[in-house]
Amino acid sequence: MILDTSIVLDFIWEREPVSTELTKLLIESGENAYITQHQLAEISDVTVKNNRDPNISFTEVELFVTKISLTKDDLIESGKIKWQCRQEGRTKFSLADAVMLAVSIRTGQTLITKDRDFIGIDGVKVLGIKP
Repeated sequence: MILDTSIVLDFIWEREPVSTELTKLLIESGENAYITQHQLAEISDVTVKNNRDPNISFTEVELFVTKISLTKDDLIESGKIKWQCRQEGRTKFSLADAVMLAVSIRTGQTLITKDRDFIGIDGVKVLGIKP
C-alpha cells in the first residue's frame, strides 16, 4: 500500500484516529507500506512547519515504509490524472496527489489517504470514511 504524506505523519506523531486505523490496517493486511520519493520533501515541509526535526521524522518514516522511485511514465501520467480529476470537479486535487495515484496504479498498490478528494477513485482507501 502507498501511504499519503498526511497518513505517514499522523502515524509517526501518533495522531488519532488515523494512527490506530493505519496500525490496524497494516497488521490485518500484512502488506508493506510505501511512499513515493517526492513525499520526503512534503514530510520535511510539514515537519519544519510544526517545529520538529526533519531528520528525526525521516528516521521514523524509514522504519516502516519503503521509498518508491518515480519513473518518466509516472510523471507523464500524473499530469493527465490531475487534470482529469479537476475536470471531474475535484478542484483541490493536487499534482502531488496525482503523482501518488499514478505510482499506485503502476505498482498495483492501494493508495491509503484521508483526503476526501479521493473518494470514489478505484484503488484508493480513504481512512475515516465509513463504508
